[in-house]
Amino acid sequence: VSIALTATQNGAAVTNYVKVLTLLKDDEGKVRGAHVQDTLTGEEWDIKAHAVVNATGPFTDSIRLMDDPKKQKICVPAAGVHAVLPDHFSPNRMGLIVPKTSDGRVLFFLPWENGTLAGTTDSESEITMLPEPTKQEVDFIIDEANRYLAKDVTRNDVKSAWSGIRPLVKDPRHQDGSTSKISREHVVEVSDSNMVTIAGGKWTTYRRMAQDAIDKLVETVPEIKSKASPCKTREVGIIGADRIGEVCNKKFDNITITLREKYHLDKAIAEHLMRNYGTRALQIAEIEKDGFLDRKPTDHPR
Repeated sequence: VSIALTATQNGAAVTNYVKVLTLLKDDEGKVRGAHVQDTLTGEEWDIKAHAVVNATGPFTDSIRLMDDPKKQKICVPAAGVHAVLPDHFSPNRMGLIVPKTSDGRVLFFLPWENGTLAGTTDSESEITMLPEPTKQEVDFIIDEANRYLAKDVTRNDVKSAWSGIRPLVKDPRHQDGSTSKISREHVVEVSDSNMVTIAGGKWTTYRRMAQDAIDKLVETVPEIKSKASPCKTREVGIIGADRIGEVCNKKFDNITITLREKYHLDKAIAEHLMRNYGTRALQIAEIEKDGFLDRKPTDHPR
């Protein structure tokens, strides 16, 4: 959400719950936009553009095939499950990483909020809008945890669990079906219709991915190349962290004090808002003041 808000702050128009139905092409077969639908109201309309970037994560291939039905799929969706355990599994705020589990994956236990974040699994998955962790995946985390932790983990220790889908890029050199051996790097592809696809990658490299995709777009589309300026991602802070130097020092303490004194928040909640929303913590507190927020669960400062 912060990335989307930062984009709007820099002039982007952002929509949610909007689905691409078809791609729009000009007389030369170049992609020049998309016909989309508001999935909440059913309204449809055209979005026209000089170029289109396909940055749709696990849905990458559905857009690529919309552009060219003969394309070979490049995306392998992989499920990654995390579980939250009680905080006594990460005592003294210390974490643990297991570089190679019984089946070659990486497993970690990290202090997170008021608990311990444990994960993650890595297995090929179907693409769904609301992925859910399976019993087998949660059991894998528990079984592996019990190989390394002094205190046994049981199903009753699992406070919550969730699943996400990684859009891994297929590597033809690995045919054993193991998603753990598929590259986590990203690739940029330009189709015959000039649609740019950015696929693969991970959250920790999203700026590099965006820069590579836009650089390729500028190189491909003359109308954009003539107006392009050098990439400035290094100078653009994410909203809420755009003055991070101040936030990390006196600003952090000052805003925390303001949250406690002006909005009558306890110390844990004030610090939680600062850690999660940075300089926008005061705006969140304003929403809370108007009674629009509800604290759930009660043992959690959010």
